[in-house]
This record gives sequence, C-alpha cells and structure tokens, in this order.
Amino acid sequence: MSDPTLLASPLIESYQPELVLLSLATIFFASITALSLADRMRASTGLVQYGWLAGSAVALGGGIWAMHFIAMLALDIGMSMRFRTGLTLLSMLVSIGVVGFGMAFVASRNRLSPLLLAGLITGLGVSAMHYTGMAAMDMSAQLQWHGPLVMLSVLIGIAAATAALWLAQKSKSLAFKLVAATLMTIAVAGMHYTGMAAASFIPIHGALNAPEGMPPELMAVTIAMATFIILFLALLAAMVDETLANRAQAEASRLRGMNEKLEGMVAERTIELLRAKLKAERASNAKTDFLASMSHELRTPLNAVIGYSEILLEEAREREAASDTELDDLEKIHTAGKHILALINDILDLSKIEAGKMEIAVDRADLQDLINDSLAVCRRLLDENNNRCIVEHGSALMQLDTDVTKLRQAIINLLSNAAKFTRDGTVTIATRSFPHADADWIEIAVRDTGPGIAPEFHADIFEDFHRGDSNTARHHGGTGLGLALSRRLIRLLGGDITLSSSAGNGATFTIALPAKVSEKVGT
Repeated sequence: MSDPTLLASPLIESYQPELVLLSLATIFFASITALSLADRMRASTGLVQYGWLAGSAVALGGGIWAMHFIAMLALDIGMSMRFRTGLTLLSMLVSIGVVGFGMAFVASRNRLSPLLLAGLITGLGVSAMHYTGMAAMDMSAQLQWHGPLVMLSVLIGIAAATAALWLAQKSKSLAFKLVAATLMTIAVAGMHYTGMAAASFIPIHGALNAPEGMPPELMAVTIAMATFIILFLALLAAMVDETLANRAQAEASRLRGMNEKLEGMVAERTIELLRAKLKAERASNAKTDFLASMSHELRTPLNAVIGYSEILLEEAREREAASDTELDDLEKIHTAGKHILALINDILDLSKIEAGKMEIAVDRADLQDLINDSLAVCRRLLDENNNRCIVEHGSALMQLDTDVTKLRQAIINLLSNAAKFTRDGTVTIATRSFPHADADWIEIAVRDTGPGIAPEFHADIFEDFHRGDSNTARHHGGTGLGLALSRRLIRLLGGDITLSSSAGNGATFTIALPAKVSEKVGT
C-alpha cells in the first residue's frame, strides 16, 4: 500500500550545464594532481613516501568527493535541498580513505591479482561514498532507486578505481598523464551520473517548498575553488620536488661522468708513470752497470799509475841527484791519480745508493779510534793550511755497531772540507751521545772557523755536484760530490747530516745516527 504523504509523480530532474562542466574540471585536475603525486610517491622511500601517499589520497579522494558534491549541486529538481553535515563529512572521509588504500597498493608495486582486489575494494568504497553523499541530501522528497542502474554504477566505480590504480602505476610523461586523467574523468563521471540516474525523487505532499539555503551555484563554486587551491598547491609541490629530483639526478650523473673521466685519467696517468718508472729503473740499472764496468776499466790503469808514481817517488828520494822539480812532478802525478780514483769511487757509490744496491756491513767500532783514524787521513791537509785541530769527546758511549767504512768516509769528507776551506784557523770535532726514539744515538759535529756558508746556499749544499758560488769553486775546486755522498751514506745508516752556518762565522756539519745500526736499515 503506497504512502499517502507522497505525491504520485516523481520530480522532473535537470542539470545546470556550467556546474556539470565544473564537476568534470574538478575530477580532471584532481586526476592530474594524483598521478603527479603518485610519481613522487614511487620515487621516494621511508617517511617521505608516506607523505606523498597521504597527499595523493587527499588529492584524488578529495577530488572525487568534490566532483560528486558539485555534481549533486548541479541537479535541479524544482525544490531546494540541504545536506546533513555528519553524513557529508563521512562521505568525504570514506572517499579519501579508500583511495589511500588503493594508493598504498601502488606504492607496494604489486602484481595483477592484488591490483584487482585493490580496485574492487576502492571501487566499492567510492560507490559507498557516492550513496552516503546521496543519503546526506535533506529535502522535501523521498528517494527511490532503480536496482539495475545502481548495480551498473557500482560496476563502473570498480572499473574506474581499478583503471585509476593501474594508471597511477604507469604514469610517466605529461602526455600520458593527460590521457590517463581524461579516462579517469570519464569513468568517475560515468559512475556518478549513472548513480544519479538510478535515483527518483518523489515529493512529499504539502512540502514542495522547503526553506532555501545557500544557492547551489555559490556553494558549488566555493567547493570547487577550495578544491582547486588545494590541488594546485599539491601539484606545485610535486612539480617542485620532481624538478629538484631531476636536478639532483642530473648533477649525480654529471659527477659520475666526471668521476669516471677522472678515474680514467688517473688510470692512464698511473700506467704512464709505471712505464716511466720502469724505464727510469732500467736506465738507472744500465747506468749502474756501466759505471761499475767503467770504474773497473779505469781503476786498473789508475792503480798502475798510482803504484808506479809511488815507486818512482821512492827511487827519486833515494837518489840524491833527483831535483826538486822531478819530485814535484811525481807528487803531482801521484796526487792527481788518487784524486781521480776517489772521484770514480764517489760516483760509483752514488749510483749504487740511487739503484738501491749499496749494502751495509755492521761491525763493532770504537768511537775514539774512528775519530783518530779519520784525523790521520786528513792531517796533511790540516797542516798545509796551518789549521789547529781540537777533539772534544763528550760521548758517554764509546762503542758503535755500524758500518765503519761508510761512517769513516763521511767523517773524512767533513774534515777534508773543513780543512780545505779554513786557513790559519781551528777545526773542532766533537762527540756526544743522547737518547732518541727509545734508542741511544751518537752525534759527531765538525766545526770550523772558515768563511761560513750563506743561508741561501743551505738548501742546495747537499745536492750532487754543488760547489757553492763561483768564487768558492774557483779557489777551492772539488767535484761537489762529497757532501751529497756523505749525507746519503749516513741516511743509509738511519741518521742524517745537518748544517748550521752563516757567512763569515764558520760552519758546523753534524752527523747524528743510532749507536746500533741494523743491517736492514739500508735495504
């Protein structure tokens, strides 16, 4: 039996075209924004991904709700209507919640079967949002539903939700997003207007003129403007984030390219350096072998010259008839021969040290005997320049375990230089012992009262073939190898030679080395 309060004929329905277009624009813009946010969501991880997930849920879910609400306001049934606040808010929350569930599936990058399940749940939720919103309508009419159309709208809703989630997984370029947003607009609008077509509005007798509220056009525009502002800000955030991400990716790609180029240059340079090193080592070995061979070839005749000059000197001294000129010539031959032999020995020793072939032979030596032996070799040169020699033994250690030959050679070189550059002065050799790096060390200092060495020459004084200024080289001669060789020999023994001097104040060369030298030091 029919309700007597209802009028027999349903109200005639019509739509305001401008509001219909506004509802379509709203869902289109919401779809574009949601697809852009979905891109950022898939490119993010951790808490940031959850932020983009929430943003895409609000964008698409809120857009669907706003489109639904604006489309209902576009409906003209000849009477005004209001909307119950509670049910209206509930419909909005349902829309955002179910879309958020679907977007969570997009973030998980699952396969087809879960996609269909997520589409089913999301579609049913959107349909529930639609019919909850319809139930929120407060008017002087009763709704009656056409079952097949209701079922069709639900199916369209499920299909639309599944398509939306699938497109959200695939969205890449702007053209794709535009096509996808158009398809989503058609699907969502089809679901909504099919659902609206399923409803018939039967007026209640005596209540055709319900009190009027806010005009539907004003309410629709207000909702649309608020929705567009929110969507615009969300879309702007997605675009800015994508731009920054692209810049970061481009910069990372540029840096990777530079790094690869640099690694290639380093590898190429390393190969060149290795080749140069091998070439230098081969050249050094060839030089060492050549010098060793040549020194042998030169030493044999030189030793003969030196030996015969000594014999001739002895014979000349025994003959009373020998003139001073003959003796002087023989002395020059003998001295020149020994000088050339010493030069050959120095060059050979330097080449051995550079090639790493110089060996260390550690023996026990008495420090005082070592000093006395060195002075004995240099005594003649000291006397020639009328120099006085002073020995200061301040070392508590008198026994050394070192390569005696190399240490003696360095001391003799320092004493020879001091005697050669000092005239009518004093040459002092002082020793002392001191602890260093948990070991006992010996210091042997050779001081003279000669012309000294200007500070500008200190850096080069130990270089090979360095002979000081032109005036020094002209007056005192020398090869410039003595100090260079001496420092290398002492460094082989684990020590060093330092210089302290200034012009006009003499010079002090100090040998410092461990009292006990390991044979592994020079290797």
